[in-house]
Amino acid sequence: GLSLAESLGRGWTRILHEADRARLGQAWRVAIERRQVFNETFRIRRPDGQERHVRSRAATHFAPDGRLLGYVGTVEDVTEYLDLARRLQDEQQYLASIIDGTGAGTWEWQLDTGLLRINDRWAQMLGRSVEELGPVRFETWRDLIHPDDRAAVLAEVERHLLPGAPRYDCEYRLRHAQGHWVWVHAIGKVRARRPDGWALSMVGTQTDCSARRADREALDRAHQRLALALQGGHVALWEFDVLGDRLVWHDRLMALYGLPEDEPPLNFERW
Repeated sequence: GLSLAESLGRGWTRILHEADRARLGQAWRVAIERRQVFNETFRIRRPDGQERHVRSRAATHFAPDGRLLGYVGTVEDVTEYLDLARRLQDEQQYLASIIDGTGAGTWEWQLDTGLLRINDRWAQMLGRSVEELGPVRFETWRDLIHPDDRAAVLAEVERHLLPGAPRYDCEYRLRHAQGHWVWVHAIGKVRARRPDGWALSMVGTQTDCSARRADREALDRAHQRLALALQGGHVALWEFDVLGDRLVWHDRLMALYGLPEDEPPLNFERW
């Protein structure tokens, strides 16, 4: 925002941000004393009031007798770059908070090298550390999968690698460092493909779903026990939806009333 005449000599210093003046003065003195490149990012306030961030690099030139002759350097407006960097940092912190809050492990698979990059939480689910597992390759992960789950999991991965496939979503067991099996829920998608559609990388998350699986299995066992009890005791069940005026009958109740199994749902009056 200055003319050439206004910026010559020390004229350019009048647009320096007040809060950066002392720091820059000290940096200039150090660069001169040590005969090193001046390299600083600082703020300027243009005559129109607009504040910008700039980066200046300058080399000092000295005469053979040690006298300072001057400087040669560049100035670059880095306002947009710093704004982008701040937004990126905020986004990274936001994602890190979500991952930390959900207890999710993260993974990234580079198909060309076969290497997987995992975070600490991914390794901790298996009672290990990233350093203990590393370097993690596709084969490392594959060999941790329960033998009964391995074929189905690998087939799901292969399906997802195809162009146009939905996201990868799979539950399976991985071997813990102490020998037991941990149920995990893995979700991911292909992040990059070659022009011919071949997958280059895949990213995703992994959560420990052992507790949910245990609850589901316990509920299934309870239902099975109830079904056996009903069958053995010749007991039938029914459920009445008051708002919908709809009866739901157990199969044994249909047989008890001598009705066919394909009888349409009854309302209260028909019952």
